[in-house]
Amino acid sequence: GVCQATYTAASSPGSPTLGVTIGGGPVVNSPKTITVSAGTVARLAITGSATMTAGGTQTITITAYDSHGNVASAYTGAHTLVFSGAAVAPYNSTPPTVAGTALGTGTSLTFVNGSITAAMQLYKAETALIAAVDNASSVNAAGADRLSVTVSAAALDTSQSQLSVAATTLAEGGT
Repeated sequence: GVCQATYTAASSPGSPTLGVTIGGGPVVNSPKTITVSAGTVARLAITGSATMTAGGTQTITITAYDSHGNVASAYTGAHTLVFSGAAVAPYNSTPPTVAGTALGTGTSLTFVNGSITAAMQLYKAETALIAAVDNASSVNAAGADRLSVTVSAAALDTSQSQLSVAATTLAEGGT
């Protein structure tokens, strides 16, 4: 006779074993090992330090996940992400960057097994909420997958500071 069974795979990758019995006895060629792989990328997540100093650099990690929360290891190779969520420096309009590319501009990153690290520089003292989107794959880091960074003001660099004083003409009587 013919017997049909439905197996629902676990949501995490691995190699579970499926054994089939009929009437208490094993079926020929049972058990079988089934390979469960992560699904396609459904979202990105950015992790890193929650604090940094303006003008400093930190290493962030961008990880691709499938819809079950597994690392989407097939998300490999070059992907162009557009980062957002931080403002330019107030004094000289230096833009924040990831991997040396200004936020708001496509940044090419080469993922390995669903993950990549990159250097991020922020210049304005603020609470930045760093997000990313891969428009080609229609995935992004949104909501809780964004990185919240409190950027504190850097110490005053007196070698970069200037004070200008202009001479004025006083009226008679010193006023």
